[in-house]
Amino acid sequence: MELLTIKELSERINVKESTLYSWANICSIPCYRFGRLLRFDIAEVEEWIKESKIEPLSTPDFKGNAISDEKIEEIIESAIE
Repeated sequence: MELLTIKELSERINVKESTLYSWANICSIPCYRFGRLLRFDIAEVEEWIKESKIEPLSTPDFKGNAISDEKIEEIIESAIE
């Protein structure tokens, strides 16, 4: 287990310290409290980041059906021609 300080984590994942404090206060990010000290297990934070990934949605057509990427490329190519 590798525990990081708030400053170390902030530099590692490029997030402001104030944001990390906010996330810790609402229990959004995994962390450990030792009295007033906060520590972050980098492996748990990396897993939390992976779980937070947002997958892209497909583009719906006018009827609400999904359009494939190939179909979108076809439409663009025919519009260019």
